[in-house]
Amino acid sequence: ADLQVISENILSIDEVPDTEIPLRTAVTKATGGQGYVKCMCLSGCSSGRCSCSRKRVLCNSRCHPGKSCNNI
Repeated sequence: ADLQVISENILSIDEVPDTEIPLRTAVTKATGGQGYVKCMCLSGCSSGRCSCSRKRVLCNSRCHPGKSCNNI
């Protein structure tokens, strides 16, 4: 493709930590991830009591499966 080789070193070996982390953890750290937020709302997430809405994240399948939701 259109990749170019660069001559300067961007990272030194001292800047790379020796710890190993799982791929899923690395992706979550890089992207922010939603975490384990779930709201369990019964009224469709239309009020200000929805913890997902308050944290400005969308509801997901762990929140309230099978119930209607206005925050998707």
